[in-house]
Amino acid sequence: GKYDYEYYPKEDLVGYTEHLIRHTATAYALAAYMLEKDSPLLNQLYKNHLEKAMSYTLSQKRPCLPNAAKTGCLYFSYEQPTLGANAFAIMALSNIRKLPVISNDTKESYLKEMVLLEEYLSLSFPNNSLIYTDKVDETSKRYEEGQVLMAWVRLYEATGDTKYLGKANILMKGIITKMNEVNDYKLHHWLWLGLKDY
Repeated sequence: GKYDYEYYPKEDLVGYTEHLIRHTATAYALAAYMLEKDSPLLNQLYKNHLEKAMSYTLSQKRPCLPNAAKTGCLYFSYEQPTLGANAFAIMALSNIRKLPVISNDTKESYLKEMVLLEEYLSLSFPNNSLIYTDKVDETSKRYEEGQVLMAWVRLYEATGDTKYLGKANILMKGIITKMNEVNDYKLHHWLWLGLKDY
């Protein structure tokens, strides 16, 4: 279920740059492409691939620190949990659940995992504030806000539970406030996509 992101044919070596943000983002993008093409052939070809990719993803959940989410979360490295991988996993699971070749049992299992992964996202927003209230001018941090926004919208879409929409509304309000306060506020492409989903 893992991806190889670098391959050197002359030496027949595989690079070691894979991490869970890339892994979950790749699964999300592949499932999005399959949804767009709506091809029975593509669905059959990549169904097992995506299920293996998500099985590997979910096997990597570990206790969350410092937030201590009881449900566990995904890490960028051995030291640091990552909002990006957790949000991307929710987004990937959401897309995969929409594919017609996925069984109902698998869809239900994935929905439960989406809800469990969300706990870390909520714990990362103290007092319903933006993630990076002390780093509002760092363009590189905008992507996680966009990914979390997309994850909450996808959870609302999947469950109909308005608490996820409420969280998205709070984050959206914070983003708009910062856009008005910060000169030359730059939007990362994931934040653009999050705004589009919203």
